Amino acid sequence: MNLGSVCAKTVNDNTAIDLKVLHLAYPDRLTPPTAVYVVWTKADKTAPPQNIGALEVDANLTGRLKTVTSLRRFELFVTGEATGQAQ
Repeated sequence: MNLGSVCAKTVNDNTAIDLKVLHLAYPDRLTPPTAVYVVWTKADKTAPPQNIGALEVDANLTGRLKTVTSLRRFELFVTGEATGQAQ
């Protein structure tokens, strides 16, 4: 899997995220199978993760998510989940 992300400051001082993932397996082919990939942010080691959206995989095994967060510094990670609304 190749992961690329671009983060940029927006005019209202938020952070715009443009995440692109290449060569990602379909989520139903994971062990155990899942329904969707969810993208998460985490402000620091003690903060709970925040679901910022679902990463859909196309026929070329490429996933993309464009979104905005109010966080300025954060970890970004992806997990396989049963639903896009995972908490």
